[in-house]
Amino acid sequence: MVRKIKPQHIEEIKKEEKKETEKEGREEKVNSFSIKSALVILASSLVGTIVFPVLLLLFGVNMNFSILLGNTFITSFGFVWTRFFIDSKRGFCKKFWQQYIIWGITFGLITYFWMFRKKPI
Repeated sequence: MVRKIKPQHIEEIKKEEKKETEKEGREEKVNSFSIKSALVILASSLVGTIVFPVLLLLFGVNMNFSILLGNTFITSFGFVWTRFFIDSKRGFCKKFWQQYIIWGITFGLITYFWMFRKKPI
C-alpha cells in the first residue's frame, strides 16, 4: 500500500534536502593552491635554508644550527602565511598561530633529523 504525500510535507522535504546539500557544499570546499602560493612557499624555503643561515654564518653561528632555526621559523611561517593570507584571506587568528606552532615543530624535527642525525652508510 502506497501512502500519499501531502503538499506541505513535500515542501519540508525539499527544504531539508537543500540544507543538506548546502552543508555538504561548505564541508567539501577546498581552498585552491595558486602559483602565487607556490612562489611564496619556495621563497620562504630558500630564505630559511640558504639566505638566513649564510647571514648567521657571518656572525659565527654553526651552519647546521642556523638551517635548523631558519626552517623552524621562516619556512613554517611561509607555509602558514600562504594558507591564511593568500589562499583564504583570513589573516591573523588563533588558528594561524596554532598551525604556525605545529608547522614549526614539524619543520624543526625534520631539520634536526636531517642535519644532526646523519649516520654513515
